[in-house]
Amino acid sequence: MIIKKKLYFNFKKMERIIVLKGEKVALVVPEREDSVLGVLLGDKQEQNKGFGTETISLMLKYGFEVLGLHKIKLEALETNSRAIRVYEKCGFKEYGRAKEEHFDGDKYFDTVCMEILRKDYFSSLDN
Repeated sequence: MIIKKKLYFNFKKMERIIVLKGEKVALVVPEREDSVLGVLLGDKQEQNKGFGTETISLMLKYGFEVLGLHKIKLEALETNSRAIRVYEKCGFKEYGRAKEEHFDGDKYFDTVCMEILRKDYFSSLDN
């Protein structure tokens, strides 16, 4: 996998990481009773196989059932509609946008801010 953008995460400080074929694809950063979730599937050959959904589901289970978090948040570029659909499928809801947060060299894009609460996670398990 080739990553063209700089990553601003220090993977050594993460609480849990999921690795796929030797590549780090997900992390959870616990802070107090909430957490930030990050997912990266950069290898196009690994996309559309359900790894993203499975990874997020595992991280949610770990965050809520093991760490006892209250909320898990994430951000996605507005142009990443595939990721946003997966996040929504896993129960995340959009709670806001950071306008023109990301500049790709030609234009600015919004960042979609999403979250899932503990009660909503457990409610989805009952359905």
